This record gives sequence, structure tokens and C-alpha cells, in this order.
Amino acid sequence: MRRNTPWVIAIDGLDGTGKSTAVRLLAEALNAPAMSSPPASLRGERCLADALPEAERRAWYMNANSVAMREARTLADRDLVVMDRSIASTLAFGMAVRGRVASTADIPCGADLPEFRFLLRVEESVRVQRIWGRGEGRTREEMRLEEDHDFRARVMAGFANICTHEMDASETPDAICRRMAERVRAALQGERRAG
Repeated sequence: MRRNTPWVIAIDGLDGTGKSTAVRLLAEALNAPAMSSPPASLRGERCLADALPEAERRAWYMNANSVAMREARTLADRDLVVMDRSIASTLAFGMAVRGRVASTADIPCGADLPEFRFLLRVEESVRVQRIWGRGEGRTREEMRLEEDHDFRARVMAGFANICTHEMDASETPDAICRRMAERVRAALQGERRAG
């Protein structure tokens, strides 16, 4: 039995937690397409959006999440789609900027949510070392995460409230991928048996 629309598996977390690697490995393991949020169709707008005032910037990212989910759901010939980031990122950061911790109550009514929202966690010192190792410039958000411990705590608590599964990202990428794939396959098999 093939699903009418695919399940979306989102992998969220801070930069340096291994999201890109996890997305690639999980997509390969599940023979599923990989995409990102914001999706490639909005890539040209992203730089302009990042320069907007905070409220407008978050509104753009909320819309980008909706576009990404619509694009993912159109892959009706697939059971699964693996996505880099989801609405969890937008809400966790958006609420943290306002001095709040995001919760499921902040999810807009009628929002299309990924069936799996994995949160990758790693020790902060390891995460920062990974980012420095990339040799890329640090964003304003990244500097705030490193310098403002309360802000980072709010972001991570928001992620924890909205994501459905937490994963220790200090394990090897293969081990993380194997555990995520097992959870997804078990749920998919359960749905097929029930159907």
C-alpha cells in the first residue's frame, strides 16, 4: 500500500549538530528524496529575507516552511521525504528572540507538520568547535547563541517542546542515522499493518 502523500521527516537543531550529514545519510538509508526548508525554490529570496526586520524575517520563514511542506507533499510517488529543518527552527528561534520558549501552542492553526521532527543535540563546546572548523563567518544568530546562554537555553527548550524525537548527535553519523531509520521504518510498517 502506497501513501497518498509522503511522510516528512525533518531534522532540526543548531548549526554544527550534524543536520546536513544526517539528512544525507537518512535519505540514502530510506531511499527517499532530501530537501531543505526554506526550499530550493525560495533560495534566491533568502538573503533578502535575512536582512528584513525581525518580525518580517520570521514571517518569511514561516511562509517558507509552508512552501517546503507543500513541495514535499507533492512527491506522491514516495513514502518518505527527508527535510533539513522545519517549523521547529522558525518557532524555537522566533520565540527565543521575544524572551519566550516556543511550545506546540505557538504552531499556527492548520499548519502542516512533518510526521517526524528529530532534534539533534550535542555539547555546546563540540558544536562551536565544529562551526569554527568550517572556517565560515559567524552569523548574528550564531554569535548570540555563543554569547547569550539564556537565549540558547530558550532556543533549545523550544526545539525540545516542538520536536517529536531527540537524538544524541555526539554519536557517529552512521549510528544516528541507523537509530532514526529504525524509528521511521517501525512507524511506517505499523501504518501499513493498520491499513
